Amino acid sequence: MTGAYTIDSLLSGEFTTFLDALYHLLGPAIVLGWIQTAYICRVTRSSMLEVFNEEYIRTARVKGLREKVVILRHAFRNAAIPVITMVGISFGYLLEGSVLTETVFGYPGLGRYSVNSFLSLDLNAVVGSVALIAMCYALSNLVVDLLYGFLDPRVKI
Repeated sequence: MTGAYTIDSLLSGEFTTFLDALYHLLGPAIVLGWIQTAYICRVTRSSMLEVFNEEYIRTARVKGLREKVVILRHAFRNAAIPVITMVGISFGYLLEGSVLTETVFGYPGLGRYSVNSFLSLDLNAVVGSVALIAMCYALSNLVVDLLYGFLDPRVKI
């Protein structure tokens, strides 16, 4: 119906086909996300270490709050802003990397369509795919900016 194996198998109720499609998506997902995951982990770690030295974390611990509450409610919420920024930036890299990954793995998608249209000199398709990728990147930056206001009440939307 849609051309996406995962969605079509769910709509038709074939769960074994759905699991098989997810299994075959595992390789490209690891290739695309491996390096970006390392960057996000480094930013998360450094941001959390910086927040742990703040006074309000010590105050929350002195008040007797459980460590889980201190980490999740107080520390991670304030440390999440640089992490959200990094995730938004890495979304653009994932779109860029899909061009090579879809070509190597032979999956139909926007990246492979862009390569094929570039090789066949279909300029309208090249401009359209670049415009779509740029629009997705701008939309991800908008979502990141809106999340800033949700995470930090000092930021006004």
